[in-house]
Amino acid sequence: MRYVGYLQYLCIQLNKRDMATTRPNFWLAILLFLLPTAARGGTADTIPSGCPIVKVEVEQLPDLNIARAGHQVFCVNGEYVVAGGHTDGFVPTPTAEYFKDGEWHVMQMTYSHDVGISAKLKSGKVLIAGGCEQPSGIGQTFNAELYDPETHSFRGFGILQRKRTWASALELDSGEVVIAGNWYHNDGIEMFYEAQSAKGDHRYRQSFTYIRDVATQRSSPIIIRIAKDDALIFGPYGIRGDTVRTAYAYRLKGDSVHIPLFETWQPISAGCRQIDASFIGDEAKGDFTYLVPVKDSTGQVAIARFSGTEASLLPTACTIPMTNKGDSIIYCNITADRQSGRAYLFGLSKHFQTQQDNTYNYILCIDYAHASDKDAPMKLYYTDPLEMMPDFSPILTPEGHLLIAGGLRNGSNFTPAKNVYLLHVGQPKAVEARSAGRWWIWAGLALAGLCIVGIILMLRRRKSCDTAMECAPVSDEPANELMSLINELMDKEKPYLNSELKVSDIADAFHLHRNDISACINSQMGCTFAQYINRYRIEYAKELMRRQPDKKISSIWMESGFGSEQTFFKTFRSATGLSPKEWYLQEND
Repeated sequence: MRYVGYLQYLCIQLNKRDMATTRPNFWLAILLFLLPTAARGGTADTIPSGCPIVKVEVEQLPDLNIARAGHQVFCVNGEYVVAGGHTDGFVPTPTAEYFKDGEWHVMQMTYSHDVGISAKLKSGKVLIAGGCEQPSGIGQTFNAELYDPETHSFRGFGILQRKRTWASALELDSGEVVIAGNWYHNDGIEMFYEAQSAKGDHRYRQSFTYIRDVATQRSSPIIIRIAKDDALIFGPYGIRGDTVRTAYAYRLKGDSVHIPLFETWQPISAGCRQIDASFIGDEAKGDFTYLVPVKDSTGQVAIARFSGTEASLLPTACTIPMTNKGDSIIYCNITADRQSGRAYLFGLSKHFQTQQDNTYNYILCIDYAHASDKDAPMKLYYTDPLEMMPDFSPILTPEGHLLIAGGLRNGSNFTPAKNVYLLHVGQPKAVEARSAGRWWIWAGLALAGLCIVGIILMLRRRKSCDTAMECAPVSDEPANELMSLINELMDKEKPYLNSELKVSDIADAFHLHRNDISACINSQMGCTFAQYINRYRIEYAKELMRRQPDKKISSIWMESGFGSEQTFFKTFRSATGLSPKEWYLQEND
């Protein structure tokens, strides 16, 4: 639609000139219209960063028996399993479910584990421990148990050395499990170990051993292996949700390690439940490589590649997209598929806690196995708005797809969900890399760039004429047409809901220079770009207050696209002469 509208705009402008001199330019305009479609191959859109965007096929599986959030999800013994978490009313549930023969089967656990720890063990069992002690996410627990997938049973066996919630666990090659992290309680590092009885009676003994305190305490830390018996521990959040900014990581065996990359890029973690999911190395070859999402001070996200204690940014074919059609993307954790050489960075809509019916799930596919010294191809998948939002990163299925089971309705812990979805991201072939053999695309894009320059220069010659010819007056019709297209874009796609929207984003949508957009809005609307955008935001805020009178002002200004509460109040009063509360009272008087 955008290309068609812009082509119409070009045709109107070209018709104002002598066709004998503009006919070649007309065909250049046609070429400009066709080339982006050819470059996309007719299968995917593109966003300003240059990353293809594709709608993913979503398959809805049978619902869980019990609505839950804050739970553990894993695939063991070929079965999907959900364990613990809390159910309706934010009440912990001591139950689990496994998926077999097309339905979910309920199991009784020994304890409840709401936002607890889980780690798949080499023995085939799963360690589950810790969690909130009371409803509403209050307190921590010591309790630990093991899940046996062969018998579909749980067995409580002991307690952690320190009660925990929002912690992380990772098994080393030795069979020892590193445990670290906490929430509103002291952090520290401890180890879990399961050993066969010395009596040879096929029994096992399990024990937790406290290793040491830590100077920088964290919640949901990232733990990665750097050797068979060693690990690094780091993360962006403290035990009270505060931001931890440090360029150092704890080493399980040895002193803290300085990570130069962390001087400018900070790791991203959002409560990763399967902490080893981002491993892309090869244990047999002693290759302990992980992919970790990071962000800089501006909020731009990138992918860090850790090999041992060395970290560097993974070269990618384009910058990671942070927005899509006016929707900001909040990225979480990475799930790697080592068999296909792809990794998936999961993302949520900025509105996942406020606009449930208008939010999307995002999966950024990174073809790391085909990365050269120049770039790794990427593709952004998105879903239609789902009936719930997951509160954990999807798990990888044996078929190479991603599974979401349970989560939150309306962004609230008091209304968890039963929904289960399978995201069909698995492909028989890796994401198509940029190919040097497809030279015609690059040649065409280069030609398109020249066309853009030529056409824009031509359009700017509204009042100029050759010294030997008389210049005819130029009508305002082209500007009127462009303004109509901009208004249509605002009404249909609502890019103004993105608080970081810039005039260059609108210009990119029509393949124009930002000065052309600013000049058009100024001449047609009599205001600046910022004033024009804020008009839409104010009207959107008014509509929210009409439809949802109980909604908090803090939610209204964020959902309406304003960058701060102060800007919202100032703009609202300037537009209406009233504060939001005064306006609402007057509206309902």
